[in-house]
Amino acid sequence: MGGFGGAVEDYGTITVVGGAALVATGSVAAAWFLRRRSKPHRL
Repeated sequence: MGGFGGAVEDYGTITVVGGAALVATGSVAAAWFLRRRSKPHRL
């Protein structure tokens, strides 16, 4: 039953920056996807 879960307490700068980059990328991708779907489709 894998994973470190809460056992890892050594959060370095690289870990925090990596996590922030993943959150930012996901947020931008979701906003782009939702905005793209809301536009009317023209043929």
